[in-house]
Amino acid sequence: MQAHDNSVGYCGCDGGSGGNSVTVQRFVGLRQSEIQANMSSYDKTYAINFIQSNNAGYQPGVVHTQNPASSSKVKRSSDGLVHVTLYVVPDIAPRVPDVRGMLYEDAKGKLNDYVPRPILEYTKDVEKGKVVRTDPKEGTQLAVNQPINVYVATDTRPGPEIEVPDLMGWDTDTAKELLEQVNLKLDPDIQKMDSAEEEGKIVWQSINAKTKVDPDTKISVKVSSGKPPTTAVSVPIPLPNRGGDGLLKVYLDSSLVKEDTVLLDGGKYNVTLEGSGQAASLQVTLDGSRIYGGTIDFTADPPTLSSIEDNTLPTVPNVFGKTEDEAIAILNAAGFENIKRDSAGQSLLGLLTGTVGQQSPSAGSRRDLDTEITIYVYD
Repeated sequence: MQAHDNSVGYCGCDGGSGGNSVTVQRFVGLRQSEIQANMSSYDKTYAINFIQSNNAGYQPGVVHTQNPASSSKVKRSSDGLVHVTLYVVPDIAPRVPDVRGMLYEDAKGKLNDYVPRPILEYTKDVEKGKVVRTDPKEGTQLAVNQPINVYVATDTRPGPEIEVPDLMGWDTDTAKELLEQVNLKLDPDIQKMDSAEEEGKIVWQSINAKTKVDPDTKISVKVSSGKPPTTAVSVPIPLPNRGGDGLLKVYLDSSLVKEDTVLLDGGKYNVTLEGSGQAASLQVTLDGSRIYGGTIDFTADPPTLSSIEDNTLPTVPNVFGKTEDEAIAILNAAGFENIKRDSAGQSLLGLLTGTVGQQSPSAGSRRDLDTEITIYVYD
């Protein structure tokens, strides 16, 4: 047992009270192993910190002091939990934690005092990939760095021929151990392939799981590089209609991927982009000014473009303070003809009567020419 065990549990019970205050339950006299084995019943109220501390009046592994004291009323912290420190008489040796029902990857983290060895065990009662049992069993005192067998559930029946285990999602060290348990071998030539899976996890195996093979058969695997595979998308970029030509530059995640001289006739310029990930940044400039942009999700099928910024659209002119007739004329001259009038209320002392006090959409925003523009005129 380490001098300090900072493992944290959270309590589902409310300690006998509700609301923001909790009546702290009694932990003194309980074994640390009991508390940790039942941590799921504590995971909504308490955050528990164990500290090793000698006390001649208590047996090894038993809580002798707690802070806050039992029966005291304590307000929950900002995380919604009551933080409790339990002082425990040190055990002579650590006890094997209960990892039954946990995924093997998670169980390994709980068994870091030992040397876990995975063994596949056929069962219908436990979900595939989860721990069925350990040997020595949970609660057993065992010196650190000792081997411990971890029996992991599989749906592959044992038989006279060897069935290849499912290696997908495991790391290569674990895969090697799983293969050796059934007298198979892992090809040491490990290759990488692009995948959105966690880096280092197996995403391909040369012989499918449950295939029957001869003993000592070598299984090749590929592990994830942690980089999603590259896909392509065609993006139509709108161009302004102002005549002549201009220098168009297309950037993906700040890298220049396309540069071309284009005719500014109000049409579309189609560009094919290749990338990966969920939030690739697209920026397009024309003669140095940004005219278009957005975010591309290359993981979608097909890839999608969102958060679009289109600066090729016409700009809504500012008509604040203009008379109603002047405002309409200015908007019409900019190409906006769908204009609605509304009241801005009474003008102070009548000084602003007949002038525009507000407009929507706001001046300077970019809109299609068929957008409805509302001007609010003082009565």
